[in-house]
Amino acid sequence: MNILLISYYFAPYQSVGAIRPSKLAKYLYQRGHQVHVIAGANQPYPESLPLELPNHYIHYCNHYSPNSAVDILMGGRKHTSHYGYTTKSKLLQILGKYYKTLLHVPDAQWTWILPAFNKAKELMKVTHFDLIYVSAPCFSGLIVAHKLHQLNHTPWIAEFRDLWSSNHAYSYPKWRLWLESKWEQSIINTATALVTVSEPLAQQLLKHNKPAWVIYNGFDPTDIVKPIRLNEEVLLNIVFTGSIYENHYDLETFIKGVKLFHQLHGKIIIHVAGRNTGILLNLAEHYQLSELFIDYSTVERSQALGMQQASDILLTFLWNNDNSGIYTTKLFEYAATKKPILAIGSKNNDVGQFIEKNKLGKICDNTDELVKQLVFWLKYKKKYKETKKINTNIDFLSREIQFQKLEAHIIDLLAI
Repeated sequence: MNILLISYYFAPYQSVGAIRPSKLAKYLYQRGHQVHVIAGANQPYPESLPLELPNHYIHYCNHYSPNSAVDILMGGRKHTSHYGYTTKSKLLQILGKYYKTLLHVPDAQWTWILPAFNKAKELMKVTHFDLIYVSAPCFSGLIVAHKLHQLNHTPWIAEFRDLWSSNHAYSYPKWRLWLESKWEQSIINTATALVTVSEPLAQQLLKHNKPAWVIYNGFDPTDIVKPIRLNEEVLLNIVFTGSIYENHYDLETFIKGVKLFHQLHGKIIIHVAGRNTGILLNLAEHYQLSELFIDYSTVERSQALGMQQASDILLTFLWNNDNSGIYTTKLFEYAATKKPILAIGSKNNDVGQFIEKNKLGKICDNTDELVKQLVFWLKYKKKYKETKKINTNIDFLSREIQFQKLEAHIIDLLAI
């Protein structure tokens, strides 16, 4: 097949949104399909993700970012790429909310729409594409595919790594939600099929009256790296990699549990790498636990994977209010290490239940239970020099197996 893959986020720019489309392009290319990628240029992320597709198939489109002035005010682009746009200033928080509400429509990448559309038209003059495949967010890519379909009726598939107007973290006013929902429906009406990362999200997408396929994020065995050295003198090394979402995670239960465990059983270190992690670190400081936390800020993905491999326990937070279907890339990377996962949050959360069902780790929803679980892992490590590894078959969670399912769906859809 000749496939046009549209994804603003793409290697080498290291954002979590770039990992899945980059791996999908790699898989399709290795399967013998011709894949051209349209991506965003000059992104505010480290250029550290490996390119796994020949350069001449990747077309980066320049655009002016509406956040350029904000980057300057927040301390420069390098600062915001590492720490995000979080601030302690209440005034800046309020101004930032209005700024995003009015100017991030549908997202901060809207200025990329026209350059991406023009580049796609150029490619279509010399190449016949059987399919346009869009990986979102950013949702601006969906608009590009919609316009291309109107131009030449090429079938297109919308992949939702996160949902748009039904997003679990949607934070805009009701008037914008109403308008955006209508806009989303009009765009998706022209799509041939939809893809998402979990069954609960697929159920929500069925309202669009399109086929909705579930393809997990998965892990790539070739990404597994050697462990890096952590603190070998402590009893337990807990590693968290990823982003912290304020008001959506039960951070207090984790912090209080760590404090009690530390008081009773000795030293524990929590290694934190990612964006917006200041929320967790500030809470640790409030409970006078800063000496137990090491802040790595944003690190290269290879270092994050090495930290995961070296950990005793891998930490994740489940979304509050029993939000379902948030199966992150991190979850599958964690599973690939065979290290136990500690999930903090409600036992009704389907991601937590997925973790326990597949024997990947434990859910803890209160301080006492958390301390008890940490003590179990501590005793095991004292006896065997490491925490108990996961003893379950996770091959079905690999990206290759998941993309095989996607490829079969596409072939059936296009009747090739």
